[in-house]
Amino acid sequence: MNSNIKWLFFDIGSTVVDESLCYEDRYKKLLLEHLFHVRNFEKR
Repeated sequence: MNSNIKWLFFDIGSTVVDESLCYEDRYKKLLLEHLFHVRNFEKR
């Protein structure tokens, strides 16, 4: 084996950190922004 190899990384498909709260917050912001635009459009 090559002795120059110092690190070996494996792709496990997703992060080890639970990101569900980040996704939930992002979706809430997108939904609120969408509703804001819809309401402004309906007022016209």
